[in-house]
Amino acid sequence: MIPIFADLEIPMEKLTGWLPGMIAFLFVVALLLTIWNAGNKAFGAKPPLDDQLKHMVKTLRGEIMREKNSALKEYRLKLDPVAARVEKSEHAIIALQKANQDVLTKLDDDKQQILAAGEDRGEKLHDRINDVLSAVSELRGQMSEISKRNQP
Repeated sequence: MIPIFADLEIPMEKLTGWLPGMIAFLFVVALLLTIWNAGNKAFGAKPPLDDQLKHMVKTLRGEIMREKNSALKEYRLKLDPVAARVEKSEHAIIALQKANQDVLTKLDDDKQQILAAGEDRGEKLHDRINDVLSAVSELRGQMSEISKRNQP
């Protein structure tokens, strides 16, 4: 006999016949209660679907806005120095264009002055050549008169 059932004077043959059935029955009842409890937890009282969706949408919008603001801040931190350099470059380009225009204007003025000075020199040279030519013609004429007088 089993010491647990010592007070009961039940033969072992009778105990071994119905005991495994009883254990199996209790196991099935425990299993059903566990499944019932899990079902209540899974499908039991839930907040309404609309409220849950509104909460999820609100949460997602907040996360999206935070990410958007974070990305914008990051891009601004990267782009602001670039924009400042571009603006400085634009100012430098404008200054160079103005300086280039000033140089071109000065070159044009200098060209006009050089051309005018060349024309003046050409006219003065032409006048001198004309003076020399008239002096030579005069001398020729005088030489011609002298040679006519000296010829018998």
